[in-house]
Amino acid sequence: PPDPRLEAERFLQETRRRAEEIESQAYNQGFAQGRKDGEELGRRQYEARAQRLQEIIRSLEDQVRRMLAKHEAQVIRLATAVARALVRTEIRTNPDVLRVAVQAAMERVVEGSRVRLHLHPRDAEIVAEHYASGAAAPGRSSVEIIPDPQVRRSGCLIETDFGLVDATVETRWQALSEAVEELLRERTRLPAAD
Repeated sequence: PPDPRLEAERFLQETRRRAEEIESQAYNQGFAQGRKDGEELGRRQYEARAQRLQEIIRSLEDQVRRMLAKHEAQVIRLATAVARALVRTEIRTNPDVLRVAVQAAMERVVEGSRVRLHLHPRDAEIVAEHYASGAAAPGRSSVEIIPDPQVRRSGCLIETDFGLVDATVETRWQALSEAVEELLRERTRLPAAD
């Protein structure tokens, strides 16, 4: 007959082995589940942080757009002032700028008309040399150059039988400024770019 003690001992060993097996299996399942849960938690945290970062980036982009829109007019005015200073320097040092400006203004004058060209006295000397031959004013019966201290450098007033052409620096800058401001007004009416 089987020895009850041996049977009990075998039963205890089998129970221990089975308990260790169950414990190991439970540990492995718990570890795997914990790992899965941890990875899922980490993924959710990562996605939440990534989404928050995207929101911050969009917010910063919006702030930059608003700031640029708010200061765009000032930047354009500053750029215009700098350009004006550079043009004034160029006008003083390059007589071709004056010749081109006068020629452009003369193109608006009706052919065959008598022309009285009012220029700053220093500019009158430069233009007089250019018009001395008469080749610079084809189709004009006469071009009279009048030194006029009221006209600023690189500007001119052209008096004809048909009226006055104002090609002063101030008038040209005013036209340019109005065009830039109109462009700015059109831009501010447009929706922001994404």
